[in-house]
Amino acid sequence: MEWFRQKWVCILFLVLFPPVGMYLLWKYREDWKKNLKIGVTVISAIWCIALLCSGFGHAAPEEIKLLDSEIKIGIGKTVDVEIELTPQNADFSKLVIWSSKEDVVVSSLEQRNEDLYCCKVQAKQEGDVQLMVYCDKVQSNTITIHVLDYDKLKKQAATAEQAIVQIGEVTLQSGEAILIARQAYDALGEDAVALVSNYGDLLAAEQALQQLQEEAWRQAEEAQSRIDAIGEAGLESEDAITAAREYYNSLPEAVRPLVKNYQALEQAERLLEQKKEEEAQVTEEPGKPKPSSPAIQEPELSRPSDSGKIVYWVPKGKKYHTTKGCATLARSKKIYSGTISQAGGRDLCKVCG
Repeated sequence: MEWFRQKWVCILFLVLFPPVGMYLLWKYREDWKKNLKIGVTVISAIWCIALLCSGFGHAAPEEIKLLDSEIKIGIGKTVDVEIELTPQNADFSKLVIWSSKEDVVVSSLEQRNEDLYCCKVQAKQEGDVQLMVYCDKVQSNTITIHVLDYDKLKKQAATAEQAIVQIGEVTLQSGEAILIARQAYDALGEDAVALVSNYGDLLAAEQALQQLQEEAWRQAEEAQSRIDAIGEAGLESEDAITAAREYYNSLPEAVRPLVKNYQALEQAERLLEQKKEEEAQVTEEPGKPKPSSPAIQEPELSRPSDSGKIVYWVPKGKKYHTTKGCATLARSKKIYSGTISQAGGRDLCKVCG
């Protein structure tokens, strides 16, 4: 008997290659009853369809793709990296994970459902890791996993946050504090910078300081313009000198050093006082002898040293005053201010001194 007519050959083909098995069944198995042949044929057909749908088992993947390129994760945390296989029904069990530093991360493969696969990565210690998946000669793309020590990063960020808090209310004197805060922030790494919660306050402080500085320069330039407007000092420039002095005195202390021609104002005030003294001598009656009565010398008042303190006087007054609210100045409409040396040799007022 030929080999293909034997019963075991028919059964073998029914299992391994159902179409041939069914042909042999109906062609040579006359010893089997018809109902048995029909039943075997139905079962074999179902088995054939199942084999066709499964492709005779899962094939090796032709392409492997990791759906992330760069991941950041904290120590002790876990992240899932999705894997895309081509074909979708490729044999997932044949995949192997490769990482550049096995002491930094622990990784494993999981199948979430029929079409979803992932690589579960757990961070163990700080560092950067290259990771990929391969099957035989088929390799996936390589991704980078950054394992971060967020406790350390939070401490670094807190240093910059505290420096920003130290700025407080912004004034013209806040430049150094703002510079320290900016340097502390810029010294942080990319990951620590993202943890600074009050960076917006630093930006607002820098903008406020810039506005204050611009206003300070504007005021200083205005003062310089008023001093330049004095021109040649004389009796006719008294109003311009007075206006320049009043505007200068109204400036904040931090702005005054920005006025570059302040010495010109002081010189103009000294020349004006000299002009007034000369005019006073000219207006005295010529040729009239002065009384020869012995002069009664009053005790000379001690003058404090010229420490830069602002004092006040009137054009024809012989005294200078330590306060503008002195009772002897109550009716004076024009009051000058300046240092003691600019008071032109006047004595200290007994009322306010």
